[in-house]
Amino acid sequence: MNAIVNTLAAGHLRPDHPSPHTPVSKASIEASHRIRGGSAPSTCCNRRMIGSYPIDQGALDRFNRLLRRLGQAPLTLDALTDFARCLASATADNGTPAWIVARMRRASVLNVMIADPTWDLADDCRDVARLVMDYVHSTLDLIPDKLPRLGWLDDAILIEAAWPLLSGEVDSYLDFCRVRHLEAQLRGCEDHAFSFSREDWLRLHVASTDGKGHRRVVPREQLVASLGMTPLED
Repeated sequence: MNAIVNTLAAGHLRPDHPSPHTPVSKASIEASHRIRGGSAPSTCCNRRMIGSYPIDQGALDRFNRLLRRLGQAPLTLDALTDFARCLASATADNGTPAWIVARMRRASVLNVMIADPTWDLADDCRDVARLVMDYVHSTLDLIPDKLPRLGWLDDAILIEAAWPLLSGEVDSYLDFCRVRHLEAQLRGCEDHAFSFSREDWLRLHVASTDGKGHRRVVPREQLVASLGMTPLED
């Protein structure tokens, strides 16, 4: 199971950097409400709420079908709402929790990668990336995006659940962008002003490693010649 599903099922919040887990308890939830000047929440009602929004079981069932398509176990309503409270209570201000922000940044990269016509997505990643981004762009969310602070929580959970299937492809794409930018600088043009494909990047990548996956320092002229590419004019 993916880390986020383990985290939610166990009722813990795991920050992005290694640190001890912070358990969710009824006392801590009640304390957080008192700090905000309110009374302790009603357990029976609050179990179905994220912020001011009541979670619909049918919508959660649909969301869980997406998780299953990603090879993940379904979420219970209690695990989801506990995790939402834990994120909210761990955030000092009224902004979006950092855990959600980090996952939505991944969504931004996915969006650019999918839209880049020069990057041919790997077959085993194409459907997953589109499933995730279709959900992110959809208005039929488990949690409405306009909900303050936690509106992107469901999007972030789906991104985290899909990340083991997508992280390698995203790393490759970011390196592709890096190499394309370097090539553009050498040509004195914009990144999209010359032809550079995934195959071009892969040939450069393979030619600059030693067969064991270790990066070699190869003079650019030698590398270009070995690939049968036309040398750049001065």
